[in-house]
Amino acid sequence: MAIKDEICFRKDTSISRQIQTLVRDTFLKEGLPDQEVDDLEKRTKNIYKLRSKLVHDGKLPDQTLSSALKDAKEIVRAVLKAKFNDLA
Repeated sequence: MAIKDEICFRKDTSISRQIQTLVRDTFLKEGLPDQEVDDLEKRTKNIYKLRSKLVHDGKLPDQTLSSALKDAKEIVRAVLKAKFNDLA
C-alpha cells in the first residue's frame, strides 16, 4: 500500500512541491533544526521560481542567476550527501 500512496502523491503533487518536500524530509531526517530546514525549503522554492522565470522570460540578472546557482549547488550537494549516507 505504501508504494501506491507514493505513486498517488507523486502524480498529484507539483514538481516544485515534490522538490520542497524532498529537501524538507531529507534535512529533518538529518536532524537539522526546524528553522534551518524552513530556510532551506524557502531557498529551494525561490530557486525553482527563478528557474521558471528563466525558462519563461529567457533571462535573469547575472547576480540573481549566480546567487541561485550557488544556492542550488549547495542544497543539491547536501541532499545527495545525506541520501548517500543513508545507503551506507
